[in-house]
Amino acid sequence: AKDHFSEFKERVFAVAFTDSVHSMSLQKVPKKVIEFLQKAGRNWVAHDEPLDTPVKAPANEITRVSAGHIQHEMTSWSCMESLFTFLQERYAFISGDKEEL
Repeated sequence: AKDHFSEFKERVFAVAFTDSVHSMSLQKVPKKVIEFLQKAGRNWVAHDEPLDTPVKAPANEITRVSAGHIQHEMTSWSCMESLFTFLQERYAFISGDKEEL
């Protein structure tokens, strides 16, 4: 994404992470990539809040929401339905079938 942003933006409609420990600030990600990923990305993190509850994220990071489970190994399973709903909504948006959330 950093080196080929225009091509990346054309091909990628959504990015879904499950309890990712990435850091865009440490990787020196360009502002345009951060802005795109903040719109098109979501990270379901291990947390004791109910599924999809917003979780505070550092500045310049992808939106974080609770995966509905506190154990890292269970986050992918726990958020699977929500994750696929997110992908479907993003696809509908880029296809022009729905407004952006």
